[in-house]
Amino acid sequence: MSGPLSGKVAFISGGSRGIGRANALTLAGAGADVAIPYYNSHEEAESVCEEIRGMGRKSMPVQADISNSKTVDEALEEFETEFDRVDLVVSNAALRGLKPATDMTLKHFPNREHLLEEYKTRTPLGPTLVPEQVADAIYLLCLPESAMITGPTLFVDGGYAISG
Repeated sequence: MSGPLSGKVAFISGGSRGIGRANALTLAGAGADVAIPYYNSHEEAESVCEEIRGMGRKSMPVQADISNSKTVDEALEEFETEFDRVDLVVSNAALRGLKPATDMTLKHFPNREHLLEEYKTRTPLGPTLVPEQVADAIYLLCLPESAMITGPTLFVDGGYAISG
């Protein structure tokens, strides 16, 4: 399989679910091989890896707590059994037990209804942001043409940040 990321190896923390999963599938679709470190979601990580292998790419799940340097070192040792280098690192894992907004209660988000309505009116490009749209932005940063972009804060919010 060829693509703009053919021959690249991506290491995507949090790649088993949500935005990280979308990142893994997007980069693999562009030709990258992908390793997915996971903390406690082995089945989900393996499922994503199977999907990536189905695209003709190499992929492997690697168990690690990315907040613990010892387990990261161990994960990298395991990673090196399959891959000889890392070209792309996407740091996507949630470290504090984040929840999707749809799983939060009013206790978590007291003005949720008000905030959702405000988001809908303040977002010029529409009220819905899906993981694949965030993955598209990550993909752009992984292209060779983006080599000189380092350390950016990239807002993928449909224009919300600039609208008020």
